[in-house]
Amino acid sequence: MKILVTSQCKYLESQKRLNRNIFVTLLVVGIISAIILGVLNQPLLIVLPLVTVLASLFFLRRYHFWRAGIEGEQKVVVALMPLDDSYFLINDIKLPSKRGNIDHILLSPKGIFVLETKNYSGMVRCYGDTWYVGPGSFAKPIGSVSKQAKRNAYELSSFLERTIGLKIYVNPICVFVNPSLELAIFEPAVPILRVMELSGFLEQFEASIALPEELIHSVAQSILEIALQN
Repeated sequence: MKILVTSQCKYLESQKRLNRNIFVTLLVVGIISAIILGVLNQPLLIVLPLVTVLASLFFLRRYHFWRAGIEGEQKVVVALMPLDDSYFLINDIKLPSKRGNIDHILLSPKGIFVLETKNYSGMVRCYGDTWYVGPGSFAKPIGSVSKQAKRNAYELSSFLERTIGLKIYVNPICVFVNPSLELAIFEPAVPILRVMELSGFLEQFEASIALPEELIHSVAQSILEIALQN
């Protein structure tokens, strides 16, 4: 496999730094405010810095979430290495029409794929496009991972049609990288794989039409131009 863009995780890194900085700021403000109120003997107002400190914990949790995302993307790159050089990998791309990034774009004679990577822990259940995290009656709904993958695939397909006039279906795939994750899948809307299943799935994937090499290069060039702008 050839890696055309090495993952710098710019989007994930920026979110990680943002949440870390907010956490530190709120924590410091909360501690200093508590000290000042203590010196001024204002015990009734101590609830204000306590709320600030508790709020900082939310951003600490978000910081760990984005850090886990970076680790997950790196694991996917390693998992794809056994693929031969007819596969081209482009990591961490932000299209002009998207707020977030696409974790991985894989180009091959078998088609174009977008990989949505998740580094969740605990238990995750999927019913079609509906997702839950947590065990049994404690499960809580979360944002649809499969819908996110399909949106990314649609955005890439639309981008290719606008830029090079190519109308092509882009295959969405959801990849989970945490080996301890309990994953229950019922009638998935897109392929949902563990990271160790990924290369085997792609090698066995049956395409209706083989993409010619020159078309793959044209698609890669169009995407790389976006990468150079960011």
